[in-house]
Amino acid sequence: MNALEGKRVLLTGATGFLGGKLLERLCRINAVTGCLMRNNRNIALCVGAERLETTGCAADTIETICQFRPDVMIHCAGLVQTTHGPDDIDTMLQSNVQLAAALFEAGRQLGELRIVNLGTYLEYSSDGKIAPTSLYAASKRAVTELLNYYTHAVPTRAISIKPSVIYGAGDPRPRLLPSLAKAIANGQTLCLSEGLQKLDLIHIDDVVEALIQASVHLLSSESKTGHQEYFAVSGNRLSIRELAQKLEQIVGREADLHWGAHSYRPEEVMEPFSGGTPLPGWSPVVPLELGLAELVFQQGN
Repeated sequence: MNALEGKRVLLTGATGFLGGKLLERLCRINAVTGCLMRNNRNIALCVGAERLETTGCAADTIETICQFRPDVMIHCAGLVQTTHGPDDIDTMLQSNVQLAAALFEAGRQLGELRIVNLGTYLEYSSDGKIAPTSLYAASKRAVTELLNYYTHAVPTRAISIKPSVIYGAGDPRPRLLPSLAKAIANGQTLCLSEGLQKLDLIHIDDVVEALIQASVHLLSSESKTGHQEYFAVSGNRLSIRELAQKLEQIVGREADLHWGAHSYRPEEVMEPFSGGTPLPGWSPVVPLELGLAELVFQQGN
């Protein structure tokens, strides 16, 4: 029996890559899952999950959460965008900051806040200092500071999980790694930067496990009040060129990759931080070679 069986779990971000995988896991372990989402979002939920619709305004969101009365919340929603323009600011702040504030305030209204919050390792410079590398990363850091405030306003048990670059088969997002895997699997030409920037890749199944373990801990007798921040990273930083070589080895042929055809982005992270403290009792188990092989197989079919 999983410790979340029968528990009321509120999940945000169920329409996303990570949230969708987490929702499947919550349904399998028979958690009473409520998926918070905007009205009229088109999503087929797993059996046993409940749609918690909101207009998106904070007051309506708070009321919806309070009616569900979750035992624990898992906050995966957010707009992941490492570059932005003026038209992106409203949406990003609403998705990444306002929604989180509404979740925390709902906890205050209920008299207790238990939440697992998803952050990002991009909140930090390569030496581990707080130095967001984009507006996206800054907005996620702002959520952390909001959460720190609420720990003084209401009895709070909170864990923030900071994953590195999440990957895995079935990722619908327009990301570099799926594009690279597709080009190599299908013998296509791909224009890239010099490819010396490094990534720390963490498989989606490992991140789901970290979120589940964090939720279980918050509901255990060992949980203490306050806010803890942990990382979900592999610790194995590889450059884009090194990743391409691994993919070529899996496929068994060299790819038509044009290195240096594009410039690096102005805020390109060349050496990401991957030395943070992991969630106690958690460690990644999916080997990179296996995860990449699954990705190549999917992109080649």
